[in-house]
Amino acid sequence: MVVGFDSPMRPNEIMISYVVCTHNGERTLARCLAAIIGQAGTGRAAYEVVIATNGCTDGSVMIAGRFAAAHPGLVRHIDIRQPGKSLALRSAFNAASGRYLAVIDDDNYLSPEWERAVLARVTDPAFRGVLGTAADLTAEAVRAVSPGIAPFIHMLAVGEQQANPASVTQLAWGAGSVFSREIWDLLRKAEFDFILQGRVGPTLVAGEDGELCLTAYLLGYAVEYDNSIRLQHDIKPSRLTADYLIKMARADGVVSFVMYLYQRAYPRRRLRWRHVAWDLASFAVAAVLRLGLHSAGFLLAPGRLENRIRLSKTCGRLTALRCFGTKLPVFARQVNRLRALTTGQAARQSRSAANQGGPAAPQKC
Repeated sequence: MVVGFDSPMRPNEIMISYVVCTHNGERTLARCLAAIIGQAGTGRAAYEVVIATNGCTDGSVMIAGRFAAAHPGLVRHIDIRQPGKSLALRSAFNAASGRYLAVIDDDNYLSPEWERAVLARVTDPAFRGVLGTAADLTAEAVRAVSPGIAPFIHMLAVGEQQANPASVTQLAWGAGSVFSREIWDLLRKAEFDFILQGRVGPTLVAGEDGELCLTAYLLGYAVEYDNSIRLQHDIKPSRLTADYLIKMARADGVVSFVMYLYQRAYPRRRLRWRHVAWDLASFAVAAVLRLGLHSAGFLLAPGRLENRIRLSKTCGRLTALRCFGTKLPVFARQVNRLRALTTGQAARQSRSAANQGGPAAPQKC
C-alpha cells in the first residue's frame, strides 16, 4: 500500500529528474545530454539532470563537467571513482530531488516529445509507479546489425515491451524507465542494497533495473508500459555481435536466478530459510535439466546462435547458484524489511482512514 502517491505538487518542486550514469561514454554522452536539455515545449515542467560518471578513463568526466558549468542549477555532476552501474544509480537517485526519476543510459537519445508524453502518463491518477518505454536503434546501429543477430536484438533493450501474462510481476528495461520518487525513498528507508550490481566497468553484468521493478512490487507498486513513448539507442558496433550476445545471455542467466528468488518471495508474508532452501533446490533441478536439454541442442546444431545463447544462459544460472550463496542472508533480510515496511504502512493507512471515518486508501497493484 502506497502512502502519499497522489499528493499535490509543492511550489517550485522539480517534476522530473533525469539520471544519466556513464562509464567511458564519451562517444554518445554529449548528444544524450543535449537531447534531454532540448526537450520540446514552452512552459516546460521543472526538471534537472544528474550525471553520475563512474570509473571513467576517457573524456566523459570533462563532458559532464562542461554541461554542468553551462547549465548551473539544472545539470549536476557526480564523479565516482569506483566503476559500477548500481553504485552510480544509487548515488544519482540519492542526489536527485524530482518527483519522478527517469533513468537514461548514456547512449540513449530522447525524442523531442519524450518528456511531455512521459509526464502526461505518470501524472495520471491511474499510474502504478513504474513506466517502461520503447527503444529503436539509431540508423548507424541498424546498418551494423547482421541478419544473424537481428532476431535477438531485444536482448540489448531494443524494441517494444509487453506484459508477461505468465508472471505476477513485470519488468522494465532500465533505459528509458521512469520511477516514482516515493519508491526510492521507501527503498532507502528499508536500507535497500542491490543484489545485482549492474555493469562494473568492462565486466558484463546486468539486472539492476529488474531488481528495482521487483522491489517496487514488494512495496505495492507495479510496472506499466507505453510503447508510443520512444527513444533511440545508439549501440556501438562491438556490441552488435554474436559473441557479445552470448556473453549477455550468460549475464542474463545470473540475473534470472535473483529474479526467480524475488518472484518466489513476492507472495510470502515473511521469507524464512526453509523457503530459500526449497527455492534453491527447485532452481538447481530446473537448471540441470535445462543444461542437459540445451547441451543436446548445441551438439546437434552448434552453429545455431539460438542454441549457443540458450546454453550460455543456462551456464549463467549455474554460476549464480555457485557464487551467490554469500548474498542470500542479505537477500532474505532485505525482503523481510521491505515486507515489514509495507505492512506497517498498510496498518497506518487503515488506522488513519478509520479515524477519519473513510475507507482505507487502495493499493496500487
